[in-house]
Amino acid sequence: MKKVNEEIKRQILGLLAVVLFVGTIWGIVNSWYFALAREYTRNHFVELALPYRESFIGAIKERFALVEGLASFASAVPEETVSTAFNDFAAGIFDEKKGIRNISIAPGGIQKYVYPLRTNEIVSGHNLLKDPRPEVQKDIKLAMETGELIISGPYELRQGGQGLIARKALFRDDSFQGLVTIVLDMPPIYRESGIQDARKISITLLDAQQRLFFGPEPGENPINLKMQITDEVWQMLVMPKNSWQIEYFRVMQPFFFMTIIIALFSGGGLFLLARKMFSLSRKARLEQLRYKNLFNSISDAIFVTDEQRRIIDANQPALQSMFGYDLDEIAGKDTSLIYASRSDFDKIGNLLSEKSTDRTGTLLEVALKRKDGSVFPAEISIPRYLDNRGKTIGKIGIIRDITDRKLAREALHREIEEKKTLLREIHHRVKNNLNIVASLLNLQKNEFQTEVSARQSFDDMAKRIHSMAMIHDSLYNSGSLSSVTMSTYIRKLISELNASLGRPPLIRIDADLEDIQLNITSAVPCGILINELITNAIKHAFRDRSEGRIHVSLGKKTGTHTIVLTVKDNGSGLNPDFSLESSASLGMRLIQLLTSQLDGTLSYNSNQGATFSVEFEE
Repeated sequence: MKKVNEEIKRQILGLLAVVLFVGTIWGIVNSWYFALAREYTRNHFVELALPYRESFIGAIKERFALVEGLASFASAVPEETVSTAFNDFAAGIFDEKKGIRNISIAPGGIQKYVYPLRTNEIVSGHNLLKDPRPEVQKDIKLAMETGELIISGPYELRQGGQGLIARKALFRDDSFQGLVTIVLDMPPIYRESGIQDARKISITLLDAQQRLFFGPEPGENPINLKMQITDEVWQMLVMPKNSWQIEYFRVMQPFFFMTIIIALFSGGGLFLLARKMFSLSRKARLEQLRYKNLFNSISDAIFVTDEQRRIIDANQPALQSMFGYDLDEIAGKDTSLIYASRSDFDKIGNLLSEKSTDRTGTLLEVALKRKDGSVFPAEISIPRYLDNRGKTIGKIGIIRDITDRKLAREALHREIEEKKTLLREIHHRVKNNLNIVASLLNLQKNEFQTEVSARQSFDDMAKRIHSMAMIHDSLYNSGSLSSVTMSTYIRKLISELNASLGRPPLIRIDADLEDIQLNITSAVPCGILINELITNAIKHAFRDRSEGRIHVSLGKKTGTHTIVLTVKDNGSGLNPDFSLESSASLGMRLIQLLTSQLDGTLSYNSNQGATFSVEFEE
């Protein structure tokens, strides 16, 4: 899962890098295109404004040329005829050009001749040399000093309205003679030049002193067109009717439209790409999750290592259950920590380094070590760990704990050996049992004196053979087939003997038994011996009584392996002169014979009945 998350991060970073790259390229192109659009837009507005500038300059200069004509007229016409000729000359000028407020000649600085007089009475007779306005005094002084055409304004005129005054001093023989003045009315000039009615551009006019005399306050970054008016430089500031941003946007509309289309297509493409990548990432995560679940569900421990046998990954559940480690504890360490000995680790390493032998499918049995130090047998297969190009980049160790298998194998071997032994013993037992039967028959033959005794002898023989059969039945019903639980056998024998004594039984048989296991060699004679002792007690202990009790015990002496079998009754006891050596009874002889087969010792007493005890080694 960690690798999948890293892959998703790489994909997201890749997308972000693409977006950042595209955004950077777009920013560069946008800046470049905006600079072009700005330059184009401003040049376009310059082209729009130039005709207005030329028209305005032309209108002003045409009217200033009239001042030169008026000065020539005033210098050429004798003063005595000026009064009659001035009105005709001024009327011609006045009619030729619109926007002339008045025309005047001021001999000695006093405005004596004014046309038209009707609207300009306020200036008639005005002594310009004594005008209280500083700007007027400055301009008149400059005109008298330079003899050039001097302009004043535009500013508010005394007779009202905005006007531009052009003056020129008259000299004769370097002597000041007076002034000629034309007052221009600016609004008609604005209309004539078209700047007042300009539709696409906003025009602001500044005089040489940077005073605004026409148009609105200029906005940000106006286009500044210089205008040479006589010896002054005026400025025409040009702005779009709308803001520059709107004009720039109009020019850049195709670019923005194209950008939007590209952004939509690019965004759509990136979205589809991202969707595809996330879909693939989701599939990869699911595949990784399935792989991890499968990887962790395997009961065998799987180690993924690099070529130096350092641990990269492992299936945590199996690692924990088999070795007791968490992956974090051993990640980055070499696999020697799981081997029982360094020699086993080196041996496996030597096998892996053999280039000529492909050990991919080879199963190797080694001793491995858990975290707690306990050692267990394991089966290990070590295929190669390949990258997507088929290059070996490490090893994959697949480890199986074969402790149970080895135990099962050993148990199977033991069972097979046991059965082989039992098969051999069966032949031996059958032979021995037949020999026992033959010996019993040989002992019993002397008892066949009458038909009744013969029947009784055969009945006794059948019981003895049945006791042998019960031993074999107990043996074959046991788990090991090599030993008999004598307590189970004795209880079953007592149960059958009790059943043979009638209902209700007059003689009661009980037992005190320990769980003692005897092999078949000891179990057969012991079983016949128990049967013989109980049968003898039933036959002989209660001849003069109608009821009695027989007690059977089987156990070990404390702290030894000596088994003690005791059969005790509360009958009449043994005869005072009883002796095993002198007894001619078949039962007594058989008891002695069976005790001898057990390598045991037989003892007896007659205290409150008869007691027979047999001791033999387990």
